[in-house]
Amino acid sequence: MRVLLALAHVWIFCFSYVYSDMHWANAMCGTVTSGSDNPYGKHESMCHACVDATMSVGDPTRCHQCLRPTHGHMPDDLVGACLSCVPTAETKKRGWACSQYCTHHGIIQNGAQALDCQGCLMSDHPVDKWSCHVCMEQVVFNMTARRDCFKCLQAGVHNMYHCAACSRVVDPVKRAECFVCMDKKETYGDGKTCAAQFGVVEWSANDKAPAVNDNS
Repeated sequence: MRVLLALAHVWIFCFSYVYSDMHWANAMCGTVTSGSDNPYGKHESMCHACVDATMSVGDPTRCHQCLRPTHGHMPDDLVGACLSCVPTAETKKRGWACSQYCTHHGIIQNGAQALDCQGCLMSDHPVDKWSCHVCMEQVVFNMTARRDCFKCLQAGVHNMYHCAACSRVVDPVKRAECFVCMDKKETYGDGKTCAAQFGVVEWSANDKAPAVNDNS
């Protein structure tokens, strides 16, 4: 009987602890969306849903980060994409990247691009999720090329900067040849050398204008 009572007390303590944390996290949703001039006020219910879904798998404060963007104001579709990203990403302790990488408004323009980023984020490769950010920062204007960069990373073979180098080749046929070049013995993994063989590369985030405008 004493053992059962002790177990009951432990269960009650654990339940109270979890409930307290959930209550606090849900209350914080109200705090970060409060105010008549708060552009994120309409997202309080989505924040609650994010917290409820994340509580059992990870850190629910990652949901709040979606409503406190560090890269300037986020449009509604990116806020929604971020809050939807967190519960899944936190199963691998990567929820932080939902707001820091996958809805970074400087390099992510819409929900479709955010989903591409999340695919990279949740894959087994690359292990270093900064690599996903490198693809987005280096391949800014051509979304097909950015997806090629993600695919290169997810293969788990080549360095992020070399994947990005080939992905910046504008012509899709030559871009594919660049990736083949990286697999050859004499130029193995050297995307920069391979890219130099195939001509024009796309402008990056630090350049003046896009070579290709494809924001789909």
